Amino acid sequence: MPRRMLLLIAALALAMTALPGAAGAQEDPPPAPDDVIPEAALPLAVVPATGVVPDLVEIDAPEETGTETYEVRAVEVTDLQVDVEGLAPATIDTAPIPQDPTNGDPFDTDEGTQDYFVSTTVDGARLVAEILDTTSQDIDLFVGEGPTPSAATLLCVSAAGGSDEVCDVRDLPAGDYWIRVQNWLATNALGDDTTTSFGITEGDQGNLTVTAPSTSPPGASFDVQLDYDVTPSDVGDRFYGAVTLGTDAANPDNIGTTGVNLTRTDPGAVPEIVVTAAPGDAPSERELKIERARDLVQEADEAGDYFVRLASPAAPSYEGGIDGLAPTAVTGGAKFDASAPTVQAYRDHLRTEQDRALEAIASELGRQPDVKFRYDLAYNGFAIGATPEEAARIALLDGVTDVRRSVDRELHTDAGPEFIGAPAIWGEDGDDTGTKGEGILAGIIDTGIIPANPSFAEVGPIDGYEHQWEGGYLGVCDPTSLDPLNPHDPTFACNDKLVGAYDFTGRPSGARDNNGHGTHTASTTAGNQVEALVESPDGSTSDTPVIKGVAPHANVVSYAVCVTGCPLLAILAAIDQAIADGVDVINYSIGSSSASDLWNDPDTLGYLNARRAGIFVATSAGNAGPGEATVGSPADAPWITSVGASEHNRSYANTVTDLTRDDGVTFPDTEGKGFTGGLASGTPIVYAGDFGNALCDPDYLPWITAPPFDGEIVVCDRGQFGRVAKSQAVADAGGAGFVHVNDELSQASLNADAFAVPGVHVTFTEGTALKEWLAEDTGHTAGISGFSVNTDSPFTDMQASFSSRGPNRAVDVIVPSLTAPGVDIIAALGAVTTPVDPEPVTWGFVSGTSMASPHVAGSGALMTAVHPDWSPAEIQSALMTTGVTDTRKEDNETPGDPYSHGSGRVNLADAVNAGLVLDETYAGYLAANPDEGGEPREINVASMANTECLVECSWTRTVTGTVDTTWTVEIDAPESVDVTVSPTSFALTEGGTQELQITADVLNAEADVTQFAEITLVPEQPVEPPVEPPVEPPVEPPVEPPVEPPVEPPVEPGPAELIRLSGPGRIETAIAISNDSY
Repeated sequence: MPRRMLLLIAALALAMTALPGAAGAQEDPPPAPDDVIPEAALPLAVVPATGVVPDLVEIDAPEETGTETYEVRAVEVTDLQVDVEGLAPATIDTAPIPQDPTNGDPFDTDEGTQDYFVSTTVDGARLVAEILDTTSQDIDLFVGEGPTPSAATLLCVSAAGGSDEVCDVRDLPAGDYWIRVQNWLATNALGDDTTTSFGITEGDQGNLTVTAPSTSPPGASFDVQLDYDVTPSDVGDRFYGAVTLGTDAANPDNIGTTGVNLTRTDPGAVPEIVVTAAPGDAPSERELKIERARDLVQEADEAGDYFVRLASPAAPSYEGGIDGLAPTAVTGGAKFDASAPTVQAYRDHLRTEQDRALEAIASELGRQPDVKFRYDLAYNGFAIGATPEEAARIALLDGVTDVRRSVDRELHTDAGPEFIGAPAIWGEDGDDTGTKGEGILAGIIDTGIIPANPSFAEVGPIDGYEHQWEGGYLGVCDPTSLDPLNPHDPTFACNDKLVGAYDFTGRPSGARDNNGHGTHTASTTAGNQVEALVESPDGSTSDTPVIKGVAPHANVVSYAVCVTGCPLLAILAAIDQAIADGVDVINYSIGSSSASDLWNDPDTLGYLNARRAGIFVATSAGNAGPGEATVGSPADAPWITSVGASEHNRSYANTVTDLTRDDGVTFPDTEGKGFTGGLASGTPIVYAGDFGNALCDPDYLPWITAPPFDGEIVVCDRGQFGRVAKSQAVADAGGAGFVHVNDELSQASLNADAFAVPGVHVTFTEGTALKEWLAEDTGHTAGISGFSVNTDSPFTDMQASFSSRGPNRAVDVIVPSLTAPGVDIIAALGAVTTPVDPEPVTWGFVSGTSMASPHVAGSGALMTAVHPDWSPAEIQSALMTTGVTDTRKEDNETPGDPYSHGSGRVNLADAVNAGLVLDETYAGYLAANPDEGGEPREINVASMANTECLVECSWTRTVTGTVDTTWTVEIDAPESVDVTVSPTSFALTEGGTQELQITADVLNAEADVTQFAEITLVPEQPVEPPVEPPVEPPVEPPVEPPVEPPVEPPVEPGPAELIRLSGPGRIETAIAISNDSY
């Protein structure tokens, strides 16, 4: 069967076609030959919403009615369509509904309402009324029982505002029902002094339209005074609004706007906004709209660092419009060049704009602001020190778009590259695209790097590859550096592999790693092939695996942004610098547990500008799983590839063996994980809970003062304390072995830790059974086998329990985007507090989505090398649409879904041959901003989601062909969900586009329960060329021995040259040509 390319959709969770296989060990699919086009599968996730009626039950009407369901499918402003299934629909024409000029009471008799009626003669009917289309934004919908509309018989109210009201009422008894549509407008005649007030609640907006008496002459002037009592709960938050000035419809051009700014000054109750009209003046219509700006200035009591964003776009996103300044934005797969003269000219313009803003701030505050950083590539603005009160005043200055406090982000703390199919691109699996990332620059925004590790040597220790770098060294490695934060450091050993390093924190270790996290993620992304030495703390257990990064021949530049936490102002400076340095990919294994304010947060905006600059960004999804809706910022942004963590096929297995007790009842050998030696059979085994310390708390005083053990294996429960720390507590208390039992939340998600004593980490199910066995009888004994390397792990493609899950709390876009290996990942380590000589050279295994993200960053590097004309969005879509979806959740049994694995585990062997991709423009991302009336669900990402699908929801996606072929749509959806795709088949040429309309009807689906389905685009495969009969080679005459040519000096290796070959029925592929030193 052709291989599948997955495209995610999240609202009706349509999870796409999975590869066949049972729970347990899974074989990684072989790389697709370059004449096979992977199928494209579109997962779709939908949550049917109930609106007003929370508990919807499917009811079948009696058979004699000739139909199963009565439905009123639509109510429009001008007509009511009654659609009874199986019968011809009937439309009742009505006159347009005028607006109610007096009040908003639907049960007053006035001209602002229109009534419709429907009857049923059987029990069990269902009525669905929906306003489909109207130009009015003040339409309300009411449904009730009986022949006459009244408040007493009301069954449903839908008055959310706008034109999307729906009433869905089920299990109705036989009888008459009414539907009332109200078109109302709150108005206030202003001939005398009139005061109107209304409240604004957290996150809501208030609307007030002021209409003068009809006697007012057109064009008359009018003064509107805005008074406010600002006592909301968050000090410093800003309200803004506008008073629209005009006359009447006959004079539409006589309109102007005046801004109104309200600043919170004291904590307390919700504010009251008061509009006062002066007597005698009268425009014909004025509208006041005041809405709360989201967290413009976060609540704080003390001074801190604040971002100040200005109005002009950052340099990668400037599309022109200023006299004398040419556009600097690039399109498609073009690369942004920060050093180009046009870019430099625009950056000078931004510097001038920033200077003016800083002067205005100095004038407002009466002092020169303390400027921490300036930004013009990732963001247009600066970071300054200020008090909350000063920040609130700065937010009101002309030209200031946004002010928000800087916060700290957190870190999201071998066999992986092979497991995800990288050898198919390296040229080691027969599909000789032949690149390991030569000429690609990978930026690592993290804790720094240890340059002495062989993973970053100029010449690969095993393959002998000699890295090339044509530019000058960067950051502390630049002898000409004038950066006061990153002066030249001659002791920092950069080379043509590690071409630069920066520190944006001012910490004592400088650009060197102070944690080990950054060195680990850098070597996973692009580390050399090396022989790593991993060993237990006491040196009694060791292994020497050969490891390498996903793009082992790529160049690396490191950006240190963390001390203990990772300040956001340092992170934004790193993004700004990475754009300036021209990196091709960024790995960012850092984030926040809170959801993003996507179109305002500095880091999400910074990465949006990075995408516009042509940079592929991978970020960790977070380690807050396995609960729902735990992916945080910025992994919830559609323009970043967010990565969850799963297991690969290699594990350090360890087993509790030979379990016996006095009554002769044995317990099965229990395999888990543990990077330790063994322990002889016959060793007593006990449960720590029987000794007052089930969690093996290292600070448990009775164990410290009187160690209770004498050479036993001690079984401890998971939770609260570190796994290795628990094993040390056992050792300190006299134990000789350690078994760590998972809790119910973690299920089968295990780690092969280097415990302080021989130890095994076991699953919740097996560990619970083991404790029950220990609770009976006496004389329990066991042994521990000692670790072994298992390359056919039973946990392959199981989701790590810690990996954060969807749905997305910020927007309806599925997160994570993908999963990748993130458990027990072996890579370079090392940390220093200050520069030392020699630097530590170590390796180790670490788990976290931090370890999964660099697998995808490295994948992005390889994809960029093979497809340099693809945009970051297209590369992301190729990775997503070809993911392996035959995954399991943390219990190793429940199938994964798009909220756990995104589009599946990354599969480079297919991604490189993706037959179609999806792109999105910078303008498209901006237009989706819901605060500006946009719709995030329409972003052209390889997923679709709707967590509030009322009756029916739809999406539009546009795919671009990378090869000439015909595609056919296949749909696999639950019976309760009707999914359609138009067109059902289409021909697509290389570079051609096709718009797809996807619709999900959830009328019959269970409410508030996510539904998953699959849409698969099946390509017509190219025709194999006929096999020609073999031709006998001609007999060649004897050949004289060749004359030895003169010895030429060796040719220095350079980046692999990509030559494209294509032919009838063949996917265009890339062949890497370089010299023998490759």
